[in-house]
Amino acid sequence: MPSEAAPDRRGSEPRQVPEGDTIHAVARALSPELVGQRVVLLEVDKAAVGWACDAIATGCEAVGKHLIVRLAARDGERFVRVHLGMKGSWHRYRAGESWARPAAARRLVIATGRWLFVCFDAKEVELGHGRPWRVARLGPDLLAGPSEAVDLELIVARARGRGGRALGELLLDQGIASGIGNVYKCETLFLAGLDPWRASDTIADEVLAEVYRLALALMRDNLARGGWRTTTGRAAGLVHGEARHWVYRRAGRPCRRCGTMVASRLQGEHARMTYWCGTCQR
Repeated sequence: MPSEAAPDRRGSEPRQVPEGDTIHAVARALSPELVGQRVVLLEVDKAAVGWACDAIATGCEAVGKHLIVRLAARDGERFVRVHLGMKGSWHRYRAGESWARPAAARRLVIATGRWLFVCFDAKEVELGHGRPWRVARLGPDLLAGPSEAVDLELIVARARGRGGRALGELLLDQGIASGIGNVYKCETLFLAGLDPWRASDTIADEVLAEVYRLALALMRDNLARGGWRTTTGRAAGLVHGEARHWVYRRAGRPCRRCGTMVASRLQGEHARMTYWCGTCQR
């Protein structure tokens, strides 16, 4: 299994923050082993959830950066929603197998007769009925369904409703389009040749639509590779760290295209680090 995307028995994982493609890959990996199985234990924050005993897992899907596991319990349909945030990761173990991470770091355990799916250091774990309200507020998932089904006109309309926000902030707004994280924000804007601080109301609708189409293509390509997040076109799995990206985490190093030193600065209310080339992205 690709260590970046799928829950791994040995708990190996890269240092990249999970984004939409990672969560979709996790859902793909979990579904065959989990959906249709009887849950023997559901544990949230080290406390067993009583209603989940003998519940049947009926679905496992990614929506943007959220993973939704659906359960048929005695009292009706329930869900478990997980947002990994900056540090979260999924691991898979057999019963009795030693864990690669400290047990104290677990936020969620889903056990079937065969596997233990353990989520460590997740930002959010929510239990509930129906549809999670956090998911209902998201914009279109760029990885849901075929590429041609993504409604770019709707995405642009949602973006216009945010006023003239800087492009680097706009792409991270999950209420416009869900799934784009900091890596794809930086890499997409570099490939589009757009300054992350440029006001979004200074570019045409077709240009903005093309930005989201490019982000979609990057994410889909990497999901098809099995989770190796490589945007430079180099052989997936054969390169590591900064060699896999154009500008992300390459501050102070020469731009791969023009040689200008890659710049970095915190951006937006959540102070996410933005990387860009001042020459290629004027």
